[in-house]
Amino acid sequence: MKIITNLFAVLCIYIDQKLNGKKIESIIKAYKIARAQNPDVWLSDCANAATLENAIELGATAKNSVGRKHSHQFRIPNIILDKFALAILAKAHRIAASADFHELISTIESCKIKGVSDLTVYDTAQRIGEYMNLYPNRI
Repeated sequence: MKIITNLFAVLCIYIDQKLNGKKIESIIKAYKIARAQNPDVWLSDCANAATLENAIELGATAKNSVGRKHSHQFRIPNIILDKFALAILAKAHRIAASADFHELISTIESCKIKGVSDLTVYDTAQRIGEYMNLYPNRI
């Protein structure tokens, strides 16, 4: 609920600034401030993982360090996410060799199985990217 509230606040700031003719830079700054005050636990858990394999497991199963599943993947059965994680782990060497976020997400996309959505692929890449310091430069 806290994340939804913060995203709503950012959206309100965006609308307010758009109406007042503000630039996109101020919107980005407001978003970064909101994110810094309320970090995504799933991202920080992956960033602080002991190994790449651990980051892949956390990222693909959408679980944080206390085992709570992210709301984006809440309706996906654990067995599907576990199989997705195994498919990604099988390509850990390619993941480790990723030079940028685009390579990372392309490799993860190649591991997609039935029941895994595009949002899950993106979220997984973002979580693993946190560990590897690889970030999207476009959406």
